[in-house]
Formats: sequence, structure tokens, C-alpha cells
Amino acid sequence: MRDTIVAIASSIAGVGGVGIIRISGPKALEIAQRGFHSSQKTWESHRVLYGHVQDADGQILDDGLAWYMKAPKTFTGEDVVELSLHGNPLLLSKVVERFVEHGARLARPGEFSQRAYLEGKIDLMQAEAIAQLIASGSQEEARLAHRRLEGKTSTYIQELLESTTTLLAQLEADVDFPEEELDLDARSHLQDKAFELVEKAQNLLRSYSHIQKLSSGFHVLLAGLPNAGKSTFFNALLGSDRAIVTSIAGTTRDTLEDEIHIQGHTVRIIDSAGYAPGTIDPIEREGVQRMEKKLSQVDLVCWLCDVQDPQFEEAKRLFESIEPSKRWWIWSKTDQDHNDLPNPPMELADVLQVSAVQGKGMELFQSKLSKTFEKNIDDSMSTGGISNDRQRKLLQDFVQSMMATQHALAQNLSPELIAFELRQGYRALQELLGKDQDMEDVYDKVFSQFCIGK
Repeated sequence: MRDTIVAIASSIAGVGGVGIIRISGPKALEIAQRGFHSSQKTWESHRVLYGHVQDADGQILDDGLAWYMKAPKTFTGEDVVELSLHGNPLLLSKVVERFVEHGARLARPGEFSQRAYLEGKIDLMQAEAIAQLIASGSQEEARLAHRRLEGKTSTYIQELLESTTTLLAQLEADVDFPEEELDLDARSHLQDKAFELVEKAQNLLRSYSHIQKLSSGFHVLLAGLPNAGKSTFFNALLGSDRAIVTSIAGTTRDTLEDEIHIQGHTVRIIDSAGYAPGTIDPIEREGVQRMEKKLSQVDLVCWLCDVQDPQFEEAKRLFESIEPSKRWWIWSKTDQDHNDLPNPPMELADVLQVSAVQGKGMELFQSKLSKTFEKNIDDSMSTGGISNDRQRKLLQDFVQSMMATQHALAQNLSPELIAFELRQGYRALQELLGKDQDMEDVYDKVFSQFCIGK
């Protein structure tokens, strides 16, 4: 029989209005009734009771609500009792100690979710989505994690698994009757199906880099000549005086970075030193080199050009190593007197006009920035995508197996060898969902990354 476990299920980072304690296991009701005292003697499933928790001396630690949920209609699939108390972390810890004294064991990180998985309430992809939903740093990241938790990615993978199973079943008959070779039509059909599975898996694989970008934030580099208004623009985006701004050119000697949130997206803005590649000043030269190193690491480069001093040569030089879809031209300081603005003589993704001092063009800039990043969301994102290295590695293994299957079919190899390659891909998909044999090491690695109480 499993232990009955207990933990604080709400955030313990600070004081809050409400704190949740969760008890799960075969003796959840018995242990809860020992520690939580209510005038209502009968605990009905999915009904709320009012009562209090006492310390060892009979003094009331706290009062609140409790509700008992009978298996299997619970998150873990076991009997569960949850208590809603006041959100003082010290108080909640004392209450947990009392339930441990009454027979529960303190839950390990992720143990509630692990029990939900072992009871068949969720698969391994959904279990990982719980931790990722909790840790999401943006609305978009949370939305995709919730899709995975709903099982949309799991359904997509399950369809791949069923198609692979069908191919295996067709081959197994030929393995059982080796004297009958696969005819040309059968091989062509299997090749087409294997190719189709490769395309579907690669479509899902493409979601990985986007989700990683959501987690780390989209990176935008502000570049331009010295005194082009980069730091003023940077401060306006952040809403604070993060960078020093003066009328003296070259004030910024290093790159400055900070994070903002635009329409649910996490964006990392990088303010760079004025672009002066021919400078002999060693500090300025180091600043330029640091900025140039960032070029290959960012998602977008915005060149700021002072409307009173239109110059294009340095921008052309900088943009040479950047694909046009990542180049934006921003006319800065448009609050100052200027002549008609010429079209920059280079291929650009967008041209904007801003005045960071007056706030002119700032809202449009942020709106276009958000739309640009949303274009990166392809059809694979409708499933919620894949989000970690374990999932990517197993999906890559599946793709390799399907490609090896195609090669074996093209080479007219025996059904046994073709079936071997298919089985490798089949096992990779099983492990993705947590359906493979000998998964204990995988369980430990996945659930150890959770916080306690989840």
C-alpha cells in the first residue's frame, strides 16, 4: 500500500491571503479527520467543511475550509483532502507537521503529479506540462503549456504511434512468412507512409525552437551611430532611466539588457554602444565588438537613425551579415525639425518613425514587434508543441527511425530489418508518452524538477 503524502500545494514564496495544503493517499481521509476538527462529523466527497487545526497542546493553529475528494475522481486518482487556510508560510508548515504526526509523509518534489501519472490520469507529456505551466514567464508560454496539459500534443503523438503500429502490423505478417517477399506496391505504400510520418514529426519538432524562445524571451538589438537616440528609446521602452542619456556622443560603451512584456510576449531589449567600427578608442572598440557578437544571437536588429543626420553607409555594413527579415529601420528624434526622409537604400522588413521623448510611434513599434513574433507560430503550435530536450531527442530518434525505414525499403532489405527500424521509432514514441517499459529512471528525472506540492 502506498504512503499517504502531504505538502503545501500553494506558493510558499511569501505571505498570501490563502494557502492550500494537499493530502493524497489511501489514508487521506483518516489522517485529515485526525488533524482537522469540524462540527460536521460526516465528510462527503466533494463537499466543503468549515473547521480548524489544533497543535499538540490543543491550541488552534488556524481555521479554514476542507474538502474531501474520493478516488478516482481526483487529480492523483487517489483519495485526496485539500485544506484552504490562511497563507502564512510558517503557519502552513506547522499544519503540515501536524499531519505528518498524524501519519502522513512529506511529499517529494512532483510526487502528486507522479501519482496522477501512475494512476493513468495524465501521461508523461502532460505531467511535464504542469511544471512548465507553473514556470511560464509569458501569456503565450502559459497558453501553449496549457494546450499540452489538455493533451493536444499527446493526441498528436498518439496518432503517430497508431500509424506506426499499423505499419508494424503490416510488416509482421511478412516477418512470419519470410518466403514471401514484399512486392513493389507494398514497399511503395510503406515508403509513402513512412515519409508522411517523418513530415508530421518534423512539423512538431519545429515548435521546439519557438517555445525555447518564448522561455528565454525574444531578443531585439538596438543599433545605430553614436548619439542616434538608442538609449533614450531603450529607456522609453522600459519606462525607466536604465541607460545614461546625455548629449555627448558615445555615452553607452557596453551593451545593456533588460526585459519587457509586450502583449503577452517576453522581449529582451539590448541597448548597444554607438556603431563606430573605425574608432581608435580601445573602450569604444570593445563596445562595438561586443555589439557585433550579439548580431548572430538576436531575433531582430533595429537601426536607429537621427532624422537630422541621415547616413546609410554604416548601416549597410552592419546589415550585411543579417537576413532582411530581421532588419528594421527606425527614424529617431522625429520631434525635432527635419527635411523629408529618404527611403533607406537597402532591403528592410520595416521602416518606422519614433520620438522617444514625446512617445510618438512607441505604441506602433510595440504592436508591430508583437505581430512579427506571432508570425513565428506555425501550424505545429496548435498542439502546444514540444518544450524540452527529452521530448526533442525522442522525436528526433523517431524521425531517424522513419528515415532508416524508408532507406531499408528503398534498398529492398528484408522485412525483419525494416521492422527493426520501425520498432525503434515505436519505442521512442512510447517513451515520449511514458508508456515504455523500464521507465523508472525517466520518472525520477522528470518529477524531481517539480516543486513540492505539485
